[in-house]
Amino acid sequence: ARAFHRAVLYKHYMYIIGGEDKDTILRFNCEHQFWILIRPVFAGDFSRFTLIPMNGKDVYLYGGNDGGHLKSLVLLQLDSCSCQGGYSGSHCFEPQCLYDNHTCYGHGTCVAPDSCQCDSNYNEQFHCQTFNQLTNCTETVNVSSTGGPSPPAINEPITAIYDDHLFIIAGQTGGTTYSNQISRYSFKTSNWSFLSTSQITGNSYAFGVYKNFLFVFGGHNAGILNDLYIFDMDILSVTTFNYGSPFAGLVYTGFTVVNESLYIVGGSTTVSGGTFKDTVIQLNMEQVKFSVYGNIDGGSRRGIYVTHFNNQLFLFGGYTGATSLSKTFTFN
Repeated sequence: ARAFHRAVLYKHYMYIIGGEDKDTILRFNCEHQFWILIRPVFAGDFSRFTLIPMNGKDVYLYGGNDGGHLKSLVLLQLDSCSCQGGYSGSHCFEPQCLYDNHTCYGHGTCVAPDSCQCDSNYNEQFHCQTFNQLTNCTETVNVSSTGGPSPPAINEPITAIYDDHLFIIAGQTGGTTYSNQISRYSFKTSNWSFLSTSQITGNSYAFGVYKNFLFVFGGHNAGILNDLYIFDMDILSVTTFNYGSPFAGLVYTGFTVVNESLYIVGGSTTVSGGTFKDTVIQLNMEQVKFSVYGNIDGGSRRGIYVTHFNNQLFLFGGYTGATSLSKTFTFN
């Protein structure tokens, strides 16, 4: 059961990272619907950070809680795995075909020194082969800066990758204090630079990038925010739109970008609780147009995390107002 965790999709796996009072990484096979606990990575509560996926296995983490607000940029490498003794391959399967007459555990035929053809109605991920948990499956690297003023220590900042740069915007710096800074990190030079301040002041936003534009929705800075911000990362300017009911005033939503749309899931109407939502909102960033896309199964919640695979949204966890959830939902 988790809330305020983060998720990322790599290959056909969904990685669930951290969460309130959690220090582990889970991996979910989206094709065959099973979980693997990889191992603890962080110390204690690691939540409310921002996850920045890159191309391939590299993911950057910024800000969040780990006994206090963080300001370090952390590189997480998803596919640096080794297997427990006697197991091999990316899924850590037991060796199957030691001899030509090996029968693949009674559910298949050996067709190569290291390959089985499963019998009808058997799947090689489950019945035809056995697997064990992975060990040492992630590596984290603190990314050092060679110069420039780094952003303040914050949780739940807005982040975006554009033109070999990482943008860090807003976030919570203390119990009731919030940053209004826009900073930028260069992956080429490893330098931070302070760009400006803006009207974006708060945290717990939903956000997504379309072309050179960063769209920022909802959020709070002690009170719920009712504007849509569009940040042009070429000319470094912010435009404010009031999008109004029924889309105003949501915080702690889950979100993901699919093509030109930002999907915004669940959330609540106040910081401390209020009305919890089960809606899936679609923001078409090309048209700057909101619509209700549907409703999620399993009831209203906030702190859910969302990713997508094969035209489905994968939703995990969240908080209902009484308990944190561990169920995985899919949404077409």
